[in-house]
Amino acid sequence: MLAAAVADHPGFLSPTGVEIAFVLVGLATLGAAVITVTTRQLVHAALWLVVALGG
Repeated sequence: MLAAAVADHPGFLSPTGVEIAFVLVGLATLGAAVITVTTRQLVHAALWLVVALGG
C-alpha cells in the first residue's frame, strides 16, 4: 500500500521534462539579461534585450 502511494507521487528531486525546460529557458534569459546590462555596445545590448524578453 505504501509503495503504491510513493510510486504515484514523484519526489522533490525527480523533475519532469517541463521543469527541466523551464529551468534551461530561465537560465538562458538570466544570462541574456546579464549580458544586456554589462555590454558596452548599444546594438549588441539591444539584441540581447530581445533575447532576454523573448524568454
